[in-house]
Amino acid sequence: MSVNWFQKSLYKVFCVCFALLYAWISWLCLREPQIKPMDYTVILTCAVVVGAVCLLMYRYLYRREYRRARSIGSTNRDVLNLGIFFLIYLPIQIYVASQMYSIRGTSWDFNSVAGYAMDYAMAEDVSNYREMMRGTSAAYYFSMWPNNIPLYILLGKVFRLFAGTGISLNAVGIGLNILAIDIAILFLYLSVRKATGTSCAACVSLFLAALHIPLLIYVPIYYTDTLTLPYPIIGFYLWLKAKEEMGTGKMGKAPIYAVLMAALLGVGAVLKLSVLFFLIAAAVDGLVSISFKRGVVLVIAILVVGIGLYMLLNQACLDSNMVVSDEEGCYIPKLHWVMMGLQGKGNYYDPDYQLTLSVPEEGRDELVRTMIRIRLENYGFKGMMDHLYRKISFVWSEGTYYSSLKIDRDRNGVSWIDTYVNWTGSQFTPYAEYCQGLLFLNYISFVVAAGTIVLSKPKRNQLLTVALISIFGVFLFECIWEARSRYIFNYLPVFLTVTCSAWGNILNRRKQ
Repeated sequence: MSVNWFQKSLYKVFCVCFALLYAWISWLCLREPQIKPMDYTVILTCAVVVGAVCLLMYRYLYRREYRRARSIGSTNRDVLNLGIFFLIYLPIQIYVASQMYSIRGTSWDFNSVAGYAMDYAMAEDVSNYREMMRGTSAAYYFSMWPNNIPLYILLGKVFRLFAGTGISLNAVGIGLNILAIDIAILFLYLSVRKATGTSCAACVSLFLAALHIPLLIYVPIYYTDTLTLPYPIIGFYLWLKAKEEMGTGKMGKAPIYAVLMAALLGVGAVLKLSVLFFLIAAAVDGLVSISFKRGVVLVIAILVVGIGLYMLLNQACLDSNMVVSDEEGCYIPKLHWVMMGLQGKGNYYDPDYQLTLSVPEEGRDELVRTMIRIRLENYGFKGMMDHLYRKISFVWSEGTYYSSLKIDRDRNGVSWIDTYVNWTGSQFTPYAEYCQGLLFLNYISFVVAAGTIVLSKPKRNQLLTVALISIFGVFLFECIWEARSRYIFNYLPVFLTVTCSAWGNILNRRKQ
């Protein structure tokens, strides 16, 4: 698909800006870690050691892959690699879950939503469940936090299948979470395989995923941060398949893959809106990497399918007989979260929440708009830049992705693992420095990926552009909305795909 000089220039300008942005964020990761105290030399050492091990692993597997190319097919080799990995990784996931699971509680959204879903699953008659809920704490909760209704419906339906069997519903939720995490890792492998053309780089991606301990720590927490992990990375894989078809000079099956991607992302966005950013990234990538006429048609198709499906499913969830979402006095304007994102570090701030609830429903939109205007005026340009500096550091300079705090909520008991991964543990700082090192390695790899797109001609490097655009979309959203580091966690497989593919394409000496 031929593109004009203007489209190519847009590509390069974006990649230069992206590289500069994440070079700066890499510096923040070293100098402004959110969990303190940390030694930046330890963080840097962890990044270098892990990077060196990955490099050595890649070189070894690269030689081994092409020595064995004739004795074993690529498909069989991939099945073997994935089989060995999950044979080792799955028991570890189950063990960590058995050590660190939480119980029903109200300390944060996960425990509340899971508890209400269990209530639905155990009810004798659910034919008129909406009316049964009116006036209850669940009705007030979902009226104030309607974004969690789709998760509640998903868990409620799954739990009801197992209700009365004697199986712990908490175990069912953890099993669903493990499935989501492992599907994401599977498509991480397939995406790196597709983006680099080598299984050795894909094997390194499995190794790097295993080193990211937060993927294990979040196993017992079946919330939207982990249950939406598969959507962006599967979307990436399907877009790679579409681009591969378009690379032949014809559309081929590209529209089928693109529409499948859009439908999948539309479904995932119902659980967590940030999934939709990958759809937008694919639309932007389509406009700048495909001949304009065909690109516009394809982009319109995927936007209509993805956004249309999201809106239909979201409304269906709000209208479901499982939930009440219109209790009087509970209305929270969408812009409330922009207002909250303009205070302090931009994280959740309960006084803002209470402020919104302190006025009648009909006056809340005006209150929120007024507070946003006042905060922007009070900041001025310099103050706003200082605020964004604090907010970006808070979100993007925390390598545990908030898992070290969330794992401490409503726990069933204390485990030896808490000593290292819980923010109150006596050996937590070395663990946090290690996680920070992996985060730094990913950010530096973003810079490398963007740089290779600008400076080199091989088309494999350009396949990563859509991932960079999606990451940038998440960055912009976190600058505007109420934010914290766990909100970017569902893009971790995309992060790792960029890391492994960027270095894999550089190290791969074959013609690309």
